[in-house]
Amino acid sequence: VAAGEPLLAVPWQLCLVDEDEPGDDSLESVWEQQSDAAARPARDVRLAAQLLAQLAGDGGDGGGDAAELSRFWREWSAMLPPAAACAHPMTLPDALLEELQHAPLAEAGRRQRRRLLRLLASAPASSDGQRAWATAMCSSRPFRLPARAEGRGGRTAFVPFLDMANHAASPNCEVQGAGGAPGAFEAVALVATRSLDAGEEALISYGGTATHAALFSGFGFAPAES
Repeated sequence: VAAGEPLLAVPWQLCLVDEDEPGDDSLESVWEQQSDAAARPARDVRLAAQLLAQLAGDGGDGGGDAAELSRFWREWSAMLPPAAACAHPMTLPDALLEELQHAPLAEAGRRQRRRLLRLLASAPASSDGQRAWATAMCSSRPFRLPARAEGRGGRTAFVPFLDMANHAASPNCEVQGAGGAPGAFEAVALVATRSLDAGEEALISYGGTATHAALFSGFGFAPAES
């Protein structure tokens, strides 16, 4: 694959999409915050609410695009890490948070859990654990994309298939919006940033300057060299 060529493109209509709103929580350095003062809505909980609605079948069980989308996300969710396998601090019980031996990170997990349970109290879910799992998925797997128009906030899209790409400090691919009219996309594509050999893994960056603590807080993992 040559540099600049797409490896895979996912139709826009399959994605769960959120647009930034004024007053959103920035979600920056959440593990370093010292209080619940920033317990404001943001893309993670809004996307989690969308995901929970799709899993609950709010699109309906009959025909039509909405029902098909709900069925798709119910099937795709089976491919995602289950709640029991999640290491995001917001999903961990207190006993496991203590085993982190990192007090600020453990307290950040508790703060984020209090925040998401407050903001998702009315979302369709079978348990608080499912609400925490959905928020973990929607804080770590979606991609930031350009704003719809100048002067507007950015957009975040949970893109099935592309969300399975692994992290590397020196990635060989990036995620881009593709096609469509100005300010709109027809698809989201995984695009090679350099030539790739046959069989070479496509890798993206989850955050080039993120600290190990920030990666663990937001994505539930830390690099092996940490």
